[in-house]
Amino acid sequence: MSMSTSTSSQWLITLGTAVVLASTLLAGPVRAETMTRGPYIQNPTTSSMIVAWEDFGAADPKVVYGVDGLDEGSAPCTCAGVHCYCTLTGLFAATTYQYQVLDGELPISDAYSFRTKPKFIEPFTFAVFGDNRSDHSAHQLVIEAMSGEYAFVVNTGDMVSDGESEANWDSYL
Repeated sequence: MSMSTSTSSQWLITLGTAVVLASTLLAGPVRAETMTRGPYIQNPTTSSMIVAWEDFGAADPKVVYGVDGLDEGSAPCTCAGVHCYCTLTGLFAATTYQYQVLDGELPISDAYSFRTKPKFIEPFTFAVFGDNRSDHSAHQLVIEAMSGEYAFVVNTGDMVSDGESEANWDSYL
């Protein structure tokens, strides 16, 4: 059986489309791209944490979290304009939790972790640095070197050269 050139080209395009479709279906759901900044944590207590981020259109945002995985709890989120946040409550003191932001059932962030405050004062170390408004790659190395070494880090400011420039904030964050 002979095929004309146009028929075989159409067949190849159809086969190529089928392969792409099959690989997409086998890979699972496609990540919804809505988060523009974050997520980051705020206001830690012994039993709660706020997860915040900037978003341009999550329809059903929530945070899933847990100590031994992401399936131990979830919290609905509130978005006002582009600013979104979830308050996780009922947490245990001095405990490390993993968390991830979803839109419906699709992840819109990677999985991260945080640690709640201890109930009692415990010795700790912390770092203070600042004036990191330029040479972001060098300051990233400083952050990586400090990662996991300190209970917390204080940044004294001068994080970007021009605070009114979105591009500067995008580079920093």
